[in-house]
Amino acid sequence: MDIAQSRAFTLTTGAVCALVGLSAIAFTAAAALQPKPLWFLIGFELVTLTAAIFGVLLSLGKFKGGPAIGLLCVSACVGVGALLGYVSVNGKLGSFGMKPWFFAREGAALTLATASALVVLLRQPQPALRALIRGVVLFIPVVVLLVGTRALMNTTFWADASGPLKVVAVVVIFGLVLGFFAASVHYVLKAFAIGDAAGEAMAKQGGSTPPEVASSGQAESSGASAAQGA
Repeated sequence: MDIAQSRAFTLTTGAVCALVGLSAIAFTAAAALQPKPLWFLIGFELVTLTAAIFGVLLSLGKFKGGPAIGLLCVSACVGVGALLGYVSVNGKLGSFGMKPWFFAREGAALTLATASALVVLLRQPQPALRALIRGVVLFIPVVVLLVGTRALMNTTFWADASGPLKVVAVVVIFGLVLGFFAASVHYVLKAFAIGDAAGEAMAKQGGSTPPEVASSGQAESSGASAAQGA
């Protein structure tokens, strides 16, 4: 099943990207009109606007290959851009508190990420889901290490530790975080690659079952026929 070709899917993702793009234009203007322009927020909003435009074009079918990975990239730009923009202005744009804006943007990013995952999982559920679960599981140690490091730095043990010990600890923690993060990204991208390959196969077959699935089904039916003949 290729949900990326359905009208409801393209309309939903296109509408979300369009709303994000319009809000990026509005907040870019608002940041520029401050007594002291908020250049960091302007920069992040322009990146978000670019991603939103790409998302709209993607929903219109301008990029046929890799809709899942494309939506994932748009989602990442929107989510990370919102976080960095929020932090850069300490959560305030003039007298306006930006928490509603931040949560709305993160909600839009989550919607697009969920849509991209659905494209992958509905095309090749079992192999894509296995790879995606591995990616998520391998990301858990990254969160644990970062949270644990932050807690460690607030202890007296860390304050009393020698300089060389701190350097060694930081190098080891950074190496572990980088290793788990790289492995996590590898499996997530593998899941999307499986979905994209299945999508290309379905397109060549005119929306029918991918060749590898069809061949496995034919093998099973042949085996059943042989067993009945015996």
